[in-house]
Amino acid sequence: NPHPHDGIASVVLEFFGRFKPLFSKAEHENLALFILGLLSDTRNKTVAGLARLDALKDHTILSKFLQKRNTGQVFRILREMFFERVNWTQTTYFYLDDTLKEKTGKKVRAEYNYSSTHNKTVLSNCFVIGLAKNNGFSLPFDFAKYFQNACPFKSKLDLAESMMRSFLRWIKPGARVVFVFDSWYACKQIVKFIRSANAFFITRLKSNRKIHASKQRGKQSLEEYAATLGRGVFKKIKLENGKSYYAYSEVFSVNKVGVVKVVFTRKRKHARKTVFLATNDLNMKEHEVIEQYGARWGIEQFFKDLKGEFGFDEYQDVRQLAVSRHITLSFASYSLTALVKIFLEEMRKMPLTVKGALEKIRESLCEVKWVLLARLFRRKIKNAIH
Repeated sequence: NPHPHDGIASVVLEFFGRFKPLFSKAEHENLALFILGLLSDTRNKTVAGLARLDALKDHTILSKFLQKRNTGQVFRILREMFFERVNWTQTTYFYLDDTLKEKTGKKVRAEYNYSSTHNKTVLSNCFVIGLAKNNGFSLPFDFAKYFQNACPFKSKLDLAESMMRSFLRWIKPGARVVFVFDSWYACKQIVKFIRSANAFFITRLKSNRKIHASKQRGKQSLEEYAATLGRGVFKKIKLENGKSYYAYSEVFSVNKVGVVKVVFTRKRKHARKTVFLATNDLNMKEHEVIEQYGARWGIEQFFKDLKGEFGFDEYQDVRQLAVSRHITLSFASYSLTALVKIFLEEMRKMPLTVKGALEKIRESLCEVKWVLLARLFRRKIKNAIH
């Protein structure tokens, strides 16, 4: 059997080979050095930190690469890698969310945004991010930085709609698409766009969202309606991950969302707290709605991995284009890790985390770096990876 390190090296070489038509030889070398640096175990993944890691005299080379070289086509290649592996007989998911990175100073144009973690406004940068998933394989599709003082101004909803519109252009006609997002994006603008595209959505609704229960009752909030439900209507549902919930579903006309199937879920039959999930696929089963919305946690783990392992928040530059390109290459390094993860899972026939795949990449690059870099750049680069 071939050694797994040989297979990982092949995946890495094939990945970098896809970007060769976009760059000159020197620029392609800088691209690879930057991504390999982001994959390394160094904790300083700023441009200066990566330059020291790659044994360059200073960080000028990588800095100029970020400032002057357009990396817009990199995302096109990443999307091609995802859709080449899509199984169109299965549902394709698009997870939509936003994240904050606390920053200070005029360099990165920090603005005051509300943080649910701190329960207050903090100086930060806000990013709207879309994650595509099919058949257990997920890759970042796109991102957009939200500015409160942008001209022309675009809200987070506008950025999200533009991102979803771009995603649907890649979808094969007749394929099933489900957008998954939290209660903040469950608004008229987003829902109207999804319905017009004949796609589906799964979202969480706030307890104060108004519904049209019946002519006798008139308008009620979801919380008020849930209080009228007897405990006997809730049925126990066991999910594939072993967790159990109690659920009840009914079709309502919900304010600003339209006619949807609302799933009332509780952790215990006698619990007071009820979580409200909704979908415009009226034929979807309760356990499917709960499982598929629960899978939205994957984008939260995605944010955690990006910030902790792939240098997503290590940008330090005055120019916004350089910031955008740094984040693009951070997504590229995550995508490479996801591809290695799929390779190792297929070879070992067992699941693996992104962090586990990243550790295997670091181990393999330490052993095969001479051959890898010699084949990639036609020469050896000393101390390229530590």
